[in-house]
Order: sequence, then C-alpha cells, then structure tokens
Amino acid sequence: MEFSDDFLKLSEANRINLKKTNLLAILHRALHPVAAACGIKINGKQFQPRLEKKSEFDFQADETKLVDLFSELAKNSLKWADKAPHCISI
Repeated sequence: MEFSDDFLKLSEANRINLKKTNLLAILHRALHPVAAACGIKINGKQFQPRLEKKSEFDFQADETKLVDLFSELAKNSLKWADKAPHCISI
C-alpha cells in the first residue's frame, strides 16, 4: 500500500493547485501532528505550535504540497538530531 501511495504522489507532483492560503496555517498543519506524535517538550511542557493566522502571511500556493514539505523537514530534523525521540513513524 505504501508504494502505491508514493507512486500516486509522484504522478501528481507536477499538478499544482494554487489557492489563497496562509503560511502560518500551513506551518501549524505541518508541525502539530509531528509535535503530538513525538511528545516534544520544551522546558518540561508539551510543545503545542500556536501560530495565529495573520493576513500579512497570505499568498497563492499549493497548500497541500507545502504542508507535506514542512512536515517532512520537521520529521527529518528530528530523525537526525543527536537526541532525537524515536517517534517518527507518521
């Protein structure tokens, strides 16, 4: 099943669905699941990304592709950190 999902994503890679979106909303969608799955703590408190949507961060983009990009970056950063939690299985 995973291979077919990857193949489908690859076949759709050249399709861009531009719409008005917001960078902070994209980052929230990308980082929240990673933080929740990993139980990331800062100063002993569970990390909860709180990014308020602000109009100055509005732009035209393919939101789904950017969410995937930032999510992968976050997961890879945690995976390769020296003391990475072993939770990257999303």
